[in-house]
Amino acid sequence: MKNYKCILLLFFIFSCASIGEKNKDNASQTTAGKFRYINLNIIFEYISGNDIEAKDLKKRREEIIQKIDSISGQLDSIKDEKYRNEVLEKQKEYKTELAGIKSDEERYKIKIYTRIDRALEGIAKKSDIDFVFNIGEGTVYAKKEYDITEELIREIIKQKERSAPTVR
Repeated sequence: MKNYKCILLLFFIFSCASIGEKNKDNASQTTAGKFRYINLNIIFEYISGNDIEAKDLKKRREEIIQKIDSISGQLDSIKDEKYRNEVLEKQKEYKTELAGIKSDEERYKIKIYTRIDRALEGIAKKSDIDFVFNIGEGTVYAKKEYDITEELIREIIKQKERSAPTVR
């Protein structure tokens, strides 16, 4: 997410610098790119909310966290040292499993952001858009007419449909 913020900031800086440049043919005209914005949070939530893999990861993470919390609550009342060590070992196993799930979630996020990036690139080329900003964090105001969030979601759905195996 931080990489996207840095990229967007760089685009903004370069676009501001280019706005004031004079056109070679007519000194009174200024050049400006075509700007649009998206809400990356909405897009990410839409994709992950409609994906079986994301739902499964979330469910597994919640189950493991619940088991860890349950064990943590039991530890204070366990007097037998041998049983306590067994419970601590089980808690350690759950924490290792939770770390694996978090790693899977990170890989899944990268997969989603790759899909978003591919769809966004297609829309930008098709609509001749020069810059796309994320309004989800930091933008105070933007006209709704420049919002391409829904268009991006539709493009992601189309790409998923195109890449889905066909039944014959």
